[in-house]
Amino acid sequence: MIIYMRQNALFFFIILIICCSKESDTGKNDEWKNDEVKIDTIFTSEYFTAYPNSYWMYKTSNNDTVIHKTDSKYFQFSNYDAYHNPYDSSLYYAPLYDSRIVKKYSIATYLTDYHSSRWRLFIDDSLYHGKVFWSCYIWPNTHRKGKVMNIDTTIFLNSVKYDSVIVIMEYEDEVGYRIHNVKYYYAKHIGIIKRMEWWEYDSIINEENLIEYKINE
Repeated sequence: MIIYMRQNALFFFIILIICCSKESDTGKNDEWKNDEVKIDTIFTSEYFTAYPNSYWMYKTSNNDTVIHKTDSKYFQFSNYDAYHNPYDSSLYYAPLYDSRIVKKYSIATYLTDYHSSRWRLFIDDSLYHGKVFWSCYIWPNTHRKGKVMNIDTTIFLNSVKYDSVIVIMEYEDEVGYRIHNVKYYYAKHIGIIKRMEWWEYDSIINEENLIEYKINE
C-alpha cells in the first residue's frame, strides 16, 4: 500500500513538472512573438512603377533593343550605413531595378567611395516648372542636379499618346557649366518612356524610346 502511494505521488510529481515546462515554453514563445519587428515594404511611386517582375523595352538611336527590368520579388535590405551617424539598423523590403535598389524616387548608385552619394534622386517629391534639385554627388568634384522642364505634357512615341508626362533634365554641374546631360520623360503609371543623352560640344544624341512594357502590379 505504501509503495502504491509512493508511485502515485511520483506520477503526479512528473505530470506537474511537464505542465510547468509547457507553460514556461508557451510564455517564451508569446514573448518572442511580441518582440517581432514589423518590416516595411517600400513601394514604388506612380511615375516610376518598378513593381517586381516588370520590364520596359526600348529602341535606341542605333536601332538596337534595350530592356530594363525588375527582379521577381521584393528583397530585404538594411538602412545601415557605416559612414552615417546616427546609425540606422532598421530593415525594409524594396524592389530591384536593373539589380539596383529602388526607394520610391531614389535608386542606389552602389558607389564604393564613402565620399560619394549612395543614392540618386531622379524625381523630387514637390515639382514645379523650372525647379532645380540635387540628385547625387560623385567624389571628387561631380555634382549631379535635376531640373524640371515640364510637369504635365503630352508626347507621341511610335504613334502612342502619353499624357501627364514629366520631363526632367539631369546634368553634371561643374564650375558653372554642363558637361553630361540626360533628359528623362516619365509617364504616369508606366515610368521612363523616353531617354535622351548627350555630351556638351558633341552633336550626337543617344535616345531610348519605349516600344513595349509590362507592369506587374
